[in-house]
Amino acid sequence: MPNRDARRLAEALVPISRLMRRHMQSKTFRPALSHMELHALGSVWEHDRPLMRDLSHALSLTPSATSSLVNGLVKRGLLDRKSDPKDRRALRLSLTKKGRAVLEQKFEYMAEGLQLLTRGMSVRDREELIRLLASLTKSTS
Repeated sequence: MPNRDARRLAEALVPISRLMRRHMQSKTFRPALSHMELHALGSVWEHDRPLMRDLSHALSLTPSATSSLVNGLVKRGLLDRKSDPKDRRALRLSLTKKGRAVLEQKFEYMAEGLQLLTRGMSVRDREELIRLLASLTKSTS
């Protein structure tokens, strides 16, 4: 059973997550993308030219589901898929210029939502929140 602090943190994060999700759903992406497609593009950006199997793992999808997802993103010009020079059977993924532009749009929308969420906080409190979240991220990687 989680300790009391973990429970309080979970209870604090749920409404924030809900508000951010609602904010992101209110935005229109061009091209229109599903949550999973945006997540896939973000994972490719985050992991810098991952293998297809690494993307499957990051998204918790089967290889065939990942392949279908990637095929659609390649057809729409958002991802490139190339054989890995070290292993011709393995496929490396990278963002296209159009894919990077879509992610920039996503990050702008996220920043807009976070600005709305934190507008009542002092600069000092926002800086502390950023520091704590960076520390949390670092401790999990």
